[in-house]
Order: sequence, then structure tokens, then C-alpha cells
Amino acid sequence: NKARLIGHVDLLEIDEVHLVPPEEETMYGQFIADLLAINPDMKIAGFSATLYRTNDGRLDQGENRLFDRVVYEYGIARGVADGYLAPLSSKPTLAGYDLTGVGTLGGDYKKGALSRAVDKDEITQAAVAETIACAAATGRRKALFFCAGVDHAMHVRDAVRAHGKTCEIIHGGTKLHERDQILADYNGGAIWGVTNDAVLT
Repeated sequence: NKARLIGHVDLLEIDEVHLVPPEEETMYGQFIADLLAINPDMKIAGFSATLYRTNDGRLDQGENRLFDRVVYEYGIARGVADGYLAPLSSKPTLAGYDLTGVGTLGGDYKKGALSRAVDKDEITQAAVAETIACAAATGRRKALFFCAGVDHAMHVRDAVRAHGKTCEIIHGGTKLHERDQILADYNGGAIWGVTNDAVLT
């Protein structure tokens, strides 16, 4: 409801644009409509790692599309070839999770339900032991863990430490200077592992 305070805008840039709902009556839709009322020639540039909304397809197609066309793409394969991204390698794991009953919201698992499903001691112990064994067998010098909640990240950190490895945690409540120090220590090899909850994604 602040478009009038902002006034004339020539270019509106939206990051993570796949999260913008297509309905015009949403806050985003009303904001864009209000800015276009002030400047009908305003251009909208959207940035996203995906061209798709999970419910209704491509962002540049269909009745409710916000964009006319894709003007630039930079894919994962090119990022790897250009040296900006590490090539992916994966191996099937023995440890697994039962996600039966874990619902989704906006294309992602519901955080609380996901945390309850995966933050179990026997699963955490098995996954950490497998990770450490895999790292030793493949010569990996460090590990980064993506966890389902702060409690889960703490439990994974503690399990790693129980194996004699150094490990720290980063989450939304970690002060910025602490986060910077942890990542500097991790990058420098002083810390073997870092667990995190929705920070290093």
C-alpha cells in the first residue's frame, strides 16, 4: 500500500519472482498495479532460479503471466563449465527418512512436520556415521549439512562432534560476526563441518 509514496518507477526488479502469486488481488498484485497506474510504461524484470510456479507452470506463459519472455538464462551446466559451480556428484544413501504425512506448502515441505519426521536420534546417528564414512572413503575434507530446523541442526552438530570432528551451527539467530567467523574457519579448514537451518541455501 506504499506505491504512492514511492511514486514514479521506470524499472521494478523482483528477486525470487516465482514466489509472486499470479492473482491481482494479492499485496504483490496490488502493488504492481498501483505502480503501473503511476507509470504505465514501467518495465518489470524478474529474477529466479526457476521459470516455473509449482501450481500453474511457466512465468511467461498462460493467462495470468507476469512476463512476456525470458531475456537471459544461465543454467547449471554452464555454471559448472565456467567454473562458478562445483560439478555435482551423488551417491545413494543407506539412511533414509519416512516423509509419509509430511505436507507441502508453496512447493516445499511444511517445516514443522518435516522437522518432526527427520529429527530422530537413530536417523541422525545413521546419517552422520554414513557421511563421515563416505568423506573418509572419498577424501572429502569437510562437510556441510542442511537441516530441518534449528533443533535438528544442533542434534546433527552434536552427532558429528561425537565422532571426533569439529562442527559448528549457523541459523537465523546466529549473529552476523559469529556467522562470518564460522564460515571463515570452515573455509580455512579449521572446522570440519557446519550444520545450518535455512541460512546457507
